[in-house]
Amino acid sequence: GGVDIISMTGNNKDTTMATVAAEEGTPLLHPKIKQLEENDVSASSAGTSTVSATIFNFTNSIVGAGCIALGSAMAESGGLVSIAAISFFAILSKHSFDLVISLSREAAAADPASKITAASYESLGEHAYGPGGRTLVAACKLIYSYGSLVAYIKIVKDNFASAVVQLCTMVMSPTSPHIAWSIRHDDFVTVLVSLAVIFPICLLRNMSALERCSIAKVAIVFFMLFAMIYLWAMSDYAEVSMDPPISTYERWFEVRTGFAKSLGSFVFTFVAQHTINLTYGSLKPSLQTMRNWQVVSTYSTVLSAIISMSVGLVSYATFWTDASSDLFSLYPKSSVPVALAKLFLSVMMMFTYPMTFLTCRELCIPIAPEKGNNNGKAWWLLGQQSDQLILPLHVALTFLIWGSTTILAILAPSLADVLNLVGSATGTLIAFVLPAMFSYQMRGYTHLAATLVLVGGSIGILGTYLSLLKLMGSTDYQ
Repeated sequence: GGVDIISMTGNNKDTTMATVAAEEGTPLLHPKIKQLEENDVSASSAGTSTVSATIFNFTNSIVGAGCIALGSAMAESGGLVSIAAISFFAILSKHSFDLVISLSREAAAADPASKITAASYESLGEHAYGPGGRTLVAACKLIYSYGSLVAYIKIVKDNFASAVVQLCTMVMSPTSPHIAWSIRHDDFVTVLVSLAVIFPICLLRNMSALERCSIAKVAIVFFMLFAMIYLWAMSDYAEVSMDPPISTYERWFEVRTGFAKSLGSFVFTFVAQHTINLTYGSLKPSLQTMRNWQVVSTYSTVLSAIISMSVGLVSYATFWTDASSDLFSLYPKSSVPVALAKLFLSVMMMFTYPMTFLTCRELCIPIAPEKGNNNGKAWWLLGQQSDQLILPLHVALTFLIWGSTTILAILAPSLADVLNLVGSATGTLIAFVLPAMFSYQMRGYTHLAATLVLVGGSIGILGTYLSLLKLMGSTDYQ
């Protein structure tokens, strides 16, 4: 719905905005907006997507590494309570998506002559709390993006070497020295593949060519899901391995002790608030209305929940309490569908990593002082109007981020541990706490903002604490 009169309590505390252009059914961007931030993209000029195309793109943005570990989270938590948690966070995230866009529309209409647009989450933070708000959003995005990079490499480590070994054993002797070496040195294989494939792509300054991989990503997710369903229908892995078999109550109705520390994985599944402003801006100008955005957020959230929950449920229903975040580790080593699914999943992560890497690297650049001593030109940048580092620093920063995330991924005990920590520590901030803070500053108290703060704050504190205990090898939380 629209808002007719809003008192602004952010940077311009004494100003009021009458007849906000964020009213239902009107485009977001005010026609007088001329000047945009260098890092922002004007939705009114760049938007070319239809509602259906935007639904596809936003669903593709949501579905990712989070669904891979849902089977493990269900095994730690229990069946029905996990379904309830996924559904709850999907609904809450949908309301959070709509809140961020609604606030962005109000911010754009309130200051039509300023740089504030709906093209970045940081702009909304600056509108609500000034430069400190922008810095807070950037810091949360940086940490979240960095943790996501660790998760992507971890998935490659868990799947690539073993997939290649499985496929090679079908054409050569299992006792081949090359196969034996790969099995013993999967860490080195991960570093080698990452250095040969991921690092060169990360050296690119523009990743626009990789956007064409979105359809391939969706295809891989569905291939992986269908392979898991086929193997579930054709086998009884858990029934054979579990002694004694677990009861129906234990499978579905029991709430296990690992539920609290798995909340981060459930939250991670739907974190996309840091990309929705650009997603909204991709709509055609005539389609940039709150009503159309609500259609996009509803369908995208429902589709993402169905896809993610399906992957998690099939994994859980196959191995029950033995389900692992190393999704395919318990399947037969001789299965061709499993080997192909692991290989495709690894490739998908290799080409997902650079897109997130670009965000992470660009967020690191503003940490340096804004002005240099060479006539206002920062010596470390390519040009006066550029936000790109000179080549030596560009390579050094790229190597630092790539190398550190690769090392942390190799050292991480499991993918679930990474997602639990990242989802609890920063996912809750990006998805729930920050939108609620901005809403309170711009609109005052609302029940939705209070709910987002309560849920995000409690899960963030509890989940982060339990995840850190787990990573440090403590079992005091049990």
